[in-house]
Amino acid sequence: MKTLTLLLVSLFHLPTLAADKPSTHGMLVFGKANTVYVSHLPMFHSPHDYQLIAQLSLPNVALNAYRKSLAEHPEETIYTLVPEVMVLPEMVASGKPFRADLVRGHFERGGTEIVSQVAVRFAKIVHFRKFDPKAQQPAKASYLYFGSREDSFLAHFITAKPDFDQVIELKGSGPDLAWKIEKDAPNTKPLEMGEHTFLLNEKGDVMKKTLTTSLYTEFGDLSH
Repeated sequence: MKTLTLLLVSLFHLPTLAADKPSTHGMLVFGKANTVYVSHLPMFHSPHDYQLIAQLSLPNVALNAYRKSLAEHPEETIYTLVPEVMVLPEMVASGKPFRADLVRGHFERGGTEIVSQVAVRFAKIVHFRKFDPKAQQPAKASYLYFGSREDSFLAHFITAKPDFDQVIELKGSGPDLAWKIEKDAPNTKPLEMGEHTFLLNEKGDVMKKTLTTSLYTEFGDLSH
């Protein structure tokens, strides 16, 4: 395992990724504190073959509607964003506002729209990466660890098909920038909630974290 490294997006390489066709890129919305995040719902074929996690800037009308829905539907863990048709790497590089609908539940699986066509933008890119078609599955469970002083999350580091997407809420604060961490377990199934020990580097340094809520798990979109 390589020494733990900050996973920073390199915007200098984005022009080479901009040949994608415009499309709708649905995203998971999460975060109960002041910082709201999105995670792109990926697939292994173009133009959806990207893992993106970003802080999302929402106008007050959308932010208030989101918080109101969280309070009224505490059992619901899935919220999704349906942006206007776009070329994803171009939008990541530009930082420009775009129009989107906010949905309680999965927008393609019976979700309920709570805000329509509001202007949002990526306030900060936490992680952005195009999938490598030659990549091999890592032997150990690999996750991105990120968050803020108020909350923290894990997102499964998606690598090669078949794979799965999982976003987990943790107990306690987290790092502002994403770290790739590993668990001494097969990289084949989602983590269960509870306390886990993660590997930080090849020297054997570890970190213990309590996983509280699995917000989203998806196999089907990444099975082929």
